[in-house]
Amino acid sequence: MIEDSNRAEADRARAEADRAFSKALASGRLSRNRTDDNYIGNYMYMYVGDNGVDEFKHIDTRKYLPEPVPSNLLCTQRWPHYTMNWYTLNK
Repeated sequence: MIEDSNRAEADRARAEADRAFSKALASGRLSRNRTDDNYIGNYMYMYVGDNGVDEFKHIDTRKYLPEPVPSNLLCTQRWPHYTMNWYTLNK
C-alpha cells in the first residue's frame, strides 16, 4: 500500500511539472533554443508560488527564473511613448 501511495504522489508531481513546463514554453517564459538564457534544459520545476506563478530554478546558479511581467505593464511602443496602463498603474 505504501508503494502505491508513493507512486501516486510521484505521478501527480510529474504531471504537475509537465503542465508547468508546457505552460512556460507556450508563453515564452522558457525556450527550447539551447543558446537562450531561458533554455528549458537549464531549469528545474520547483512549485506553484503563493501568487499562482510556477517557479523554476536554474540548475547551476540556483537563481529563480523571473516572474513574467503582466501584459498590462509592458511597454508596447518605443520611447518616449508608454501604454496608458503603465501611467494608470504608476500614478
